[in-house]
Amino acid sequence: MVIWALLALWTGTPAFAGECEDALAKCDEVRNEAEKAMACVTGVANRFPNCAAAHALVAELGNVFGYAAKETGNEAGMKPFFEKAFEGASKAAALQPRNPEYALARAHAAYESGKHDASFDAYSKALELAQDNTTRGSAHAGRGCILAHRGKFDEALREMEAAWRNAPDAHTLITRAEVFTLMGDNDRARADYDQALSMIEEPAEYKAWVQKERDKVPGGRGKPAGKGAGATATGPRPFRPPPGAGGAAGGKPALTGKAAAQAACTSAVKDCYAINKNSGTREAVKCSEKVLNTHAKCAAAHFQHGWFWGNLAEEDRRAKGPKPAKEGWQKAKASYNRAVELDPNDALAVINRGMAEYKCGSYKAAVETLTKGLSLAIKPEAQATAHLDRGLAYAALGEHGKALPDYDAAYAYFKRPSLERAHTYAALGQIANARKEYEEIAKGKDASAAALAKKGLAALDAAGEQVHGAD
Repeated sequence: MVIWALLALWTGTPAFAGECEDALAKCDEVRNEAEKAMACVTGVANRFPNCAAAHALVAELGNVFGYAAKETGNEAGMKPFFEKAFEGASKAAALQPRNPEYALARAHAAYESGKHDASFDAYSKALELAQDNTTRGSAHAGRGCILAHRGKFDEALREMEAAWRNAPDAHTLITRAEVFTLMGDNDRARADYDQALSMIEEPAEYKAWVQKERDKVPGGRGKPAGKGAGATATGPRPFRPPPGAGGAAGGKPALTGKAAAQAACTSAVKDCYAINKNSGTREAVKCSEKVLNTHAKCAAAHFQHGWFWGNLAEEDRRAKGPKPAKEGWQKAKASYNRAVELDPNDALAVINRGMAEYKCGSYKAAVETLTKGLSLAIKPEAQATAHLDRGLAYAALGEHGKALPDYDAAYAYFKRPSLERAHTYAALGQIANARKEYEEIAKGKDASAAALAKKGLAALDAAGEQVHGAD
């Protein structure tokens, strides 16, 4: 059984690293079979009880398969999946309590398991930790739905207004439709379902399910549901349609104000990434400059502009030398500065600004910025990147003793030897470690790195001969 939400989940999962994550990657072979996939990831979680990624994937798959069962009317079949999801998300959140995605997954599973108090608390926690509008929107929507079940309709509608400000999409409309259904405002419930349906192009199964939920809404106004009453609609959903699923031609609702500007910026940014892929970095820079002319207050556009300039700077460094590269990195830094100004909690923007500062020779500023980035970063890959960049900055300052722990943290994730760490070993007088690292690199497939490693070995040999001669 191919489930669209599972495919979206898997393609969006960061590259795995480490023994636990290697074991999880093998579960990809059965990703389309609900029970086998759940058994596989549960087995990994049992083998590695301190691996948050394993428990998180149990939660994500449990929610995906639970909703798949619910959408086919299999109410009995969905319950075990949601219970597994709640258990997995609870363990992941206990291991990484600052991760908003784990809190959100726990909230969704708790809601569908009937644990509304636990769900509300988890949505509130996700809202506290959220670093992006999508998470904020989902958390507000979840809280609004639970408040409506409690009969607190005014509070529920305020939560839904906040959800729409952060995430003006079909997901929010579907959840608000349930709130209206619980209020007995069936006309507005149907209107929200209709608007949501106009935004969904694919997958067909999802659109058909939303249509079925819409058809359950009675005609005319009804009586508000009592406190704690059930509803026929969906409730908060853990996964949104995959990219590109919203917005049928001529069918999008008219957005206004910030929501409209954000939607337009997001669309323009996607177009520039496509140009980068098809036409190269230089054309992508031109595209992003045009986007900024009309979306000067869009953090994502400034981030993209900085990213393109950084890539172009490295292309120029290889082709033209260090001077044009530094000019490119200065432009990248200016863009990242603006992105961080607009969204100071964007970990990747902060980390990339730190790299740009390093590339521009502002090593102390880079250390400070990357330390801030580490405090914000949730995903292991982002943490590893920040450690690597901060290690480079420390090394440039001559503080090799501080650089080494950062390199160790970075390469525990990247799982490969590094020239940076080898050079640092040598600078600290740890000759045996430096030699071992250089030798591993010299045997590798990267010809350029291997050549530099051989130069490092030659330098160690020459230094050894000088010391021996002095003796």
